[in-house]
Amino acid sequence: LAYDQSMLAARHLMSLRRGDALREIITDLTNGVDFQTAFLNAVGYSVAEFEMEYNRRLNKAYGIRTVLTWLPGTWTVILMISVIVYIVKKKQNRRLLKHWEEIEKPGNVVDFKPFPQDE
Repeated sequence: LAYDQSMLAARHLMSLRRGDALREIITDLTNGVDFQTAFLNAVGYSVAEFEMEYNRRLNKAYGIRTVLTWLPGTWTVILMISVIVYIVKKKQNRRLLKHWEEIEKPGNVVDFKPFPQDE
C-alpha cells in the first residue's frame, strides 16, 4: 500500500505544471536550494499544502481505507491480530491432534471375538 500511495503522490506531483514540477525540484536541489523552497518554487504551494491536497484526493478515491492505513499503529495492530489468530489456531489443531491420537490408541479399539461356529 505504501508503494501505491507513493506512486500516486509522484503522479500527482508530475501532473502539476505539465510534469515540469519534479524536474524543477531536482534542479533547485542540485543548486543548493533547500527542499521546502524548491518544492514551493516548482509547485506553487508548500509541502504541507500538497500533502493536504494529496490526502483529500486519496480520501475521495479510496475512502476510509486511506485513513486507516495512515493511522499510526494500524499495521502493528493487524500484525498482532494475525499472530494471535495463528497461535489460537495452532493450539486448537494440537488439541485436536492429541484427541485423535487418544482415540486411535490400540487399546481403544474394541476387540470383537468371532462368533462360535457351529460344528
